[in-house]
Amino acid sequence: MSARTDRPAPRVSIGMPVYNGGERMRRAVDSLLAQDFEDFELVISDNASTDGTWDLCREYAARDPRVRISRNADNEGIMANFKKVLALSAGEYFMWAAFDDLWLPSFLARLTADLDAHPEAGVTLCRFDVVDEEGEPMFTFGLDERHDPNRLGRVATARLFYSRLKVNYYFYGLFRRALLDAHIGEYVPIVAVERWFLAKLALVAPFRYVDEVLHVRTHSRIKFANRYPDDPLSRVFVAQTASPVTLAPFASVARFALASPDVRPWVRLGVVPLFFAYAGRQLGQIRHRLRLAGRRAAHRFLTQKTAS
Repeated sequence: MSARTDRPAPRVSIGMPVYNGGERMRRAVDSLLAQDFEDFELVISDNASTDGTWDLCREYAARDPRVRISRNADNEGIMANFKKVLALSAGEYFMWAAFDDLWLPSFLARLTADLDAHPEAGVTLCRFDVVDEEGEPMFTFGLDERHDPNRLGRVATARLFYSRLKVNYYFYGLFRRALLDAHIGEYVPIVAVERWFLAKLALVAPFRYVDEVLHVRTHSRIKFANRYPDDPLSRVFVAQTASPVTLAPFASVARFALASPDVRPWVRLGVVPLFFAYAGRQLGQIRHRLRLAGRRAAHRFLTQKTAS
């Protein structure tokens, strides 16, 4: 790991786990180093890339003392690398950064100010644009008043993660580091891992939302398991989604809610509505699978009828 020198710990740490990011990560790193808020470190962990990623990491570390780099001898898996950049960082606030995203110059300043103004909050997220891997716009993510965590209690915020809203993107918000340090052990390999990890955190601390577009998120149209077939998380995803009903995510959140001393007693009562919310989500997925199966069957029938 490259040294921090004798500088005091920064206010913000940015952790960028990367595997074969190559030149795609250059724009991401450049946008982070161009932030108006300058009291941060950028910790990059290269997960045994086989392209020119490590050379690019060394280039930036030599150019800017805020960049600290580490390289795994072997690919340790995506989740392990995400945990590693957190462990190597030292800031009061922390964020994970995807190597192919882009941040507007005021991103850190605006979100840091939001957490400063709300010391009870555990994480804050902004509105953002989503583009595909070619840079083509897909949609803009934002939360209306009905789903704005600034207006919701802890159980109501946790319920957002049982909906179809893209609130799993809170994983790339700015966290109060103490919250992550206390509960990173709950970041466990289950399907939709970020969503359920965040649901647990929402039971512990309030979430915040900044209604300004400050982040451009890159979304791959290729499923995670197809992009990283050898990653341990992909194998978990394939195994758990093979069943029409998956109870592991709800069981994980319920266990945490009932056992964690950081969840207040009145919040624990929220496990009941969370169960019904999860059941509704599961029923929705079953209906979706049945519709897809029906369409495939109809397509095969029409194809066979046309051929005959």
